[in-house]
Amino acid sequence: MAELWASLREFLVIIAESDWLHQFGLILGITLVCWMPAKLLCRRWPLLGPGYPLYRRLTRRSVRASLWPLLSIVVGLVTLKILVRLWPQIFGESEGVISILGLLLGLRILEALTRPLDPGREDHRGLRRTLLVLLFSVVALDQLDLLNALVSFLERPIFSGANSSVTSLSILAAMGALMLMGGLASMAQHQLGHRVLPRLGVDYTLAEALATVARYFLVIAGGFWALDLLGFDLSTIGFAVGALGVGIGMGLQGIVNNFVSGLILMFERSIKRGDVLTVEGTDGKVQRIGLRASVIRSRDGEDLIMPNSIFTDNTITNYSFGDDLKLVDVAVGVSYDSDPNEIRDLLLEVAAKQDTVLERPAPLVRFRDFGASSIDFELRAWIRDPWGVPAARSDLLFAIWYALKDRGIEIPFPQHDLHLRSGELPVRMIQDEAENKA
Repeated sequence: MAELWASLREFLVIIAESDWLHQFGLILGITLVCWMPAKLLCRRWPLLGPGYPLYRRLTRRSVRASLWPLLSIVVGLVTLKILVRLWPQIFGESEGVISILGLLLGLRILEALTRPLDPGREDHRGLRRTLLVLLFSVVALDQLDLLNALVSFLERPIFSGANSSVTSLSILAAMGALMLMGGLASMAQHQLGHRVLPRLGVDYTLAEALATVARYFLVIAGGFWALDLLGFDLSTIGFAVGALGVGIGMGLQGIVNNFVSGLILMFERSIKRGDVLTVEGTDGKVQRIGLRASVIRSRDGEDLIMPNSIFTDNTITNYSFGDDLKLVDVAVGVSYDSDPNEIRDLLLEVAAKQDTVLERPAPLVRFRDFGASSIDFELRAWIRDPWGVPAARSDLLFAIWYALKDRGIEIPFPQHDLHLRSGELPVRMIQDEAENKA
């Protein structure tokens, strides 16, 4: 700890003896003075919308981004000329000011050019800005002759172990490695899953699976990189992680099973996002397939979060597997006075008038049975939307009802006729006997 305090005092002495404060104040003052005029100039060149060519949009962005640093460089050159003539002993060695402003110009243009590459991801934009600010800070400290002193201070050990010591610099480097790899993992998953792999013809679900695996790989690699920067022995850590993984796997078998099931679903592609299926008696549409659980939206609009093992361990009816054709069955019962051929023609005519019913395969009418109160038919029609089966069935029932009503065909309700087949029964009028007694 004493060494740490000694290095801190040494660093402060270097800062006090350096002329960095004059240069820093000059940079800060110039950029603040030029900020408002640059904002006013930017209003003359507004950003272009998506309807313009990409090169024009990038050029406009670059011009807008470079106005502030360019104006600062011009003002800085003029200001330095004046200050060096007036106070050469103070501002005689301020060449780093223009270098720092030039770096600001380059970084602003770079940020403007890379922003349209991923416009909808605020986390990715934050990572880019963080990296640019970090790069600017390192170069600025070097130009102000403070970088070596800062590195020397941060390299002093905070505590030491048997084979290694941990310094402030190693801790900052490990944190930076985690942030960098985490951001790169998120960017890689988005770019691979939504742009690179789909453009190569890879199925969306498989692309999403590969992108997810790539993200986890980069995150794990970032963790090992951070541990290496902290001075840990990776071989020892790998053995400990392996032993810990066995213990965790035995204690968390359900989670591991769901994780493996998620990978199977993603790579096997027997169930994909947007598929309509029946699982555990519930009809739903697949909204998302995750590594541990998947989201199914029921016909009532409820989102069901189901573990992935349900899909791999049970029989699932997937109406979207193979093709999107779905059979709609409508049962119809009519009076025994009706002509079966007329009923068949009527049902086929109703099906032909429906926009959702396909001509091929053609609709079919079957004579199902002689019912207790009606003769029963079945209309079988094909549609191309598995999710629209209830709506298609409802439309057919409406149309059949009005078609039967217009033809005067009766839809009988269940009824029973009672026949007394025994001999004559004696009948007594109770009401007349009561009146005679009275």
